[in-house]
Amino acid sequence: MTRMRPSGGRRTPSKRNSPFWAIPGLLAAIFSLLSCTEKGPTTVAGSEIGNPTVAVSGIALYPDGRTAGGASVLLRRQDFLAEDKGTKLLSSMARLGQAKVSVSLANVFTDSQGRFRIDSVDAGDYRIEINDGQSQGLVLDFPVTVKTHKDTVVHPDSLRANGTVYGMVEWDAPPLTPFVALAYGMDRVAIVDQVTGKFTIDQLPPGTYTFKVGCLSRGCLSKDVENVHVAAGESVNLPVVTLSSFATEDYSKWTDSAKVTVNTSASGAAVSETLANFPLLVRLDSSNFDFSKADGRGRDIRFASLSGRHLHFDIERWDSLVRKAEIWVQVDSIYGDNGAQSLKMLWGNQAAAYYTGSTQVFGAQAGYRGVWHLAEEGSSTANGFRDASGHANHGTGIGIGPVASREAVAGQGLSFDGNTSVEVKADSSLHTKDSLTLEVWINASEWGVEKNKFKRIVSKAFAASGYPWTEYDIETDSTGTKVAFSITLGGTLRTVISSTQTELGYWYHVVGTYDGENLSIYVNGAQETSQLRPGVITDYGRGLTFGRYDFDNASNYHGKIDEVRVSSRARSAGWIKLSYENQKQGSKVVSIVP
Repeated sequence: MTRMRPSGGRRTPSKRNSPFWAIPGLLAAIFSLLSCTEKGPTTVAGSEIGNPTVAVSGIALYPDGRTAGGASVLLRRQDFLAEDKGTKLLSSMARLGQAKVSVSLANVFTDSQGRFRIDSVDAGDYRIEINDGQSQGLVLDFPVTVKTHKDTVVHPDSLRANGTVYGMVEWDAPPLTPFVALAYGMDRVAIVDQVTGKFTIDQLPPGTYTFKVGCLSRGCLSKDVENVHVAAGESVNLPVVTLSSFATEDYSKWTDSAKVTVNTSASGAAVSETLANFPLLVRLDSSNFDFSKADGRGRDIRFASLSGRHLHFDIERWDSLVRKAEIWVQVDSIYGDNGAQSLKMLWGNQAAAYYTGSTQVFGAQAGYRGVWHLAEEGSSTANGFRDASGHANHGTGIGIGPVASREAVAGQGLSFDGNTSVEVKADSSLHTKDSLTLEVWINASEWGVEKNKFKRIVSKAFAASGYPWTEYDIETDSTGTKVAFSITLGGTLRTVISSTQTELGYWYHVVGTYDGENLSIYVNGAQETSQLRPGVITDYGRGLTFGRYDFDNASNYHGKIDEVRVSSRARSAGWIKLSYENQKQGSKVVSIVP
């Protein structure tokens, strides 16, 4: 039976319904994952040092025994969605035995004998689609486990023709942005007609699917249509997907609520400035929230002002198993020296659509050019570390695997070992011209030794090795323990250095600001150094790198990083102070009151 649920995560089909047990496929395949064996520590490109991976290989055959040569083989994690049109596949045209990077998605082709191989696959749950280009195909769900040497064998099945899915969306108001239908675990996108609301997804191999229907941009509602079974050659009509706009949702249909208090008085953040459109971090755990009463993926969570106005929010993590969640809520006004202000949190509506408004919370209107929560599972997937700002400055892990993910300040962050990094491609949005705020949480595990004390934590490097070294960055200074904020103005490098000497194993919130005249550095919410340096930031056309310097591996960083942000405006002292006090562990700024 087809089920419709609010979007926000994929439900894996049960084994008896999964194509793993009843392969509806093309390739009556002796589809053996012959090389699902542990490779152990590796140094190949894209695989984290010491992070074991496996090779996935198979043979694709037609029912009469003919080999399926030249068939496309697409590997995706089961929760993959083709939302980012700019995503580049790590092995886009790899042939047998040629995919040599750590992957969680890849395109390969079978050779003339129907064989394929994808090397260096990280552990996880995957879906493979094999398609012969002649309207016949196969989908297969399977796990990759790097701690076992057992092969996974799928037995042959009969040839089946591809099918087609038809759907329709109904809105309460004409959509302002294009809507799409996406298949989880596949590289499929169907555009929803903005007049009729209809969409079609064709050439689907027989199998069981979950589709996400919503808009590509953040800030709109979406729903999942689950357990859609497509038989060989069959056309399937989905139930109509009804989507209201976020602004018109009726919160009287939510059954539970709590007050979220915000304390900026001396007993809380000790901030006197009133701030507009501030991204407030709300942490939930078993001590302040009953996760059993909300949707298991947080799809029914909502926030509102006391007057009932809907507030945009961005869910960084919702984990009902460990009972932890981190949510960023855009609050229109947070008043200084005030311990009595509050907003409302609602839950308890299983029919609610999924919502995440990252581009409203961290969008251009708030001055953000890039916001990286680094909460995704560590990987070397292209664009795997998402930019929440809406500028699509997504980061790609270099040598990063699942073991790099660590519990950090807000949910998970990343650990860097001196060989790993995250790279963000060059984009004009990262050049902020005459004002800038660069911020990051750091927790170092090792500082530099003599002659190599400068460690680049976040860097937008100069075009070559040498002076002035960087367009802007946060790094350690010549002592190896203080932090510095550097920026190049009119071709001249300018630097301010903290007075705080950081210690290994402790978290520090480091912020550098430039307002066109004043260059300042803050540590843990307090301004430590400021210089008068009028000028214009020099643009060297480079991308952004976390954890390493483009031209000198000796300057690479060892330690954890969380919440990297670039803004095109100089944040105020009150904004920076509240950011630190709100985000730090043991914060007294936000309380949940039943």
